[in-house]
Amino acid sequence: MQKHVVVIGGGIAGTGAAYALRQRGYAVTIVEKDGRLGGRICSETAGSADVEMGAGFITKGYRNLRAFLQATGLHRQLYSQPGTSGVLRGGTINLATMGSLAGNSALSWRAKLQALPLLLRVLGGWRRLDMQAPWRAAAYDTKSAADMFTGRGGKEFLEYVVQPILNGYFYWTPEQTSQAMVLVIVKAMLLGGTQKLRGGLRQIPQKAAEGCKVLLNHSAANVHRQADGTFTITATRGTKKVTLQADGVVCATTASAVPKIIAGLNSVQKKFFESISYSSTVVFAQTYGPNQTCSNTGLAFPRAEGSSLAAVTVSAGPGSTKPLGTVKAYASGASGARLIGQTDKAIAASLTAAIEPIRSLVVPSKAAPKFTHLQRWPEALPMFCTGHFQKLRTFAQGGIENPGHALVFAGDYLGGPFMEGAFTSGLLAAERLDRRLTP
Repeated sequence: MQKHVVVIGGGIAGTGAAYALRQRGYAVTIVEKDGRLGGRICSETAGSADVEMGAGFITKGYRNLRAFLQATGLHRQLYSQPGTSGVLRGGTINLATMGSLAGNSALSWRAKLQALPLLLRVLGGWRRLDMQAPWRAAAYDTKSAADMFTGRGGKEFLEYVVQPILNGYFYWTPEQTSQAMVLVIVKAMLLGGTQKLRGGLRQIPQKAAEGCKVLLNHSAANVHRQADGTFTITATRGTKKVTLQADGVVCATTASAVPKIIAGLNSVQKKFFESISYSSTVVFAQTYGPNQTCSNTGLAFPRAEGSSLAAVTVSAGPGSTKPLGTVKAYASGASGARLIGQTDKAIAASLTAAIEPIRSLVVPSKAAPKFTHLQRWPEALPMFCTGHFQKLRTFAQGGIENPGHALVFAGDYLGGPFMEGAFTSGLLAAERLDRRLTP
């Protein structure tokens, strides 16, 4: 008989695992607590514009995800969107491309010189800095990003180059980030080549889930292993309960949810999952009419400048002579944690006020927005603090999962804070589960 697997969590990790299991001939049921698939992929439609309120792009370094797009035909929807980048310093936006960094006054020469040893360190460890296997970088997991740079030039480079990248993309501080992750991120940036997807990134989890039974708005409440090695999964929707039987389970939730739903975790497993924490943010977006925003750009806000923002981006849709433009404001990790519990009105007012000093750079006209969007991310991305890569190596060596159980784990806390990392973790989880279920 065809074996049945339940995947808990319909994000990019869960749907990646579901896709790989369907390719291997399993019947798959996805249990997702939200009313949509995607997790951190959250595409909204505003008129003719697709607005990404979570993950926003893929890169050339996304090997497994790009192979999936090729296999499913979604690669035809990829497009490039060139733009400019800038960083705020002293109330002025300075261009922050690699080419302009050496020539402008955004950094002192002492700070600029810090880039060379950083690049040499990345090139020296190129093969170990593997986005598809982050545990290979465990040898560099010896100190935080804040401890990588010393002296006046080092601290300046930290505050105006490294910290804005960590905060702008991941809502982390250098003190919360392992040196190993900084090196992985720099390698990813060197590979370059960001692209977007016409119709929104939501198509990725939707396509990956094709052929699966999908239970939206269902929260997994309990996963119990039976004496014969199969599993009983209880899910709730409001006051109703659904009980599922499965030969195997992929738990692709956030790490914080695992101890709440998996019965019988041992002390090592509990310690592993409970040690993982997440950054928070709030995204506030406004979509304007044609020609009412500046060209595609991204602005970073260093914490030294005292802003509650991590980044502001401006983007317009592709393939149209009159594309709508969207301005998005991302709260910093610190302010995001504070804003999440506030009302929509209070969040909008706070982030609108934060944008005001640079508003003329993103919306030169006085036009009112046509659409407004707001997204809270209480668990935006897992922290890759010092020591986390050592834990990932333990996981990769089989020290966390029980090899005798048909229960496996997937998620960005295992694969990395990129779509590629989460998706790859799902593929690897499916591979491990298949080995355990195959006689």
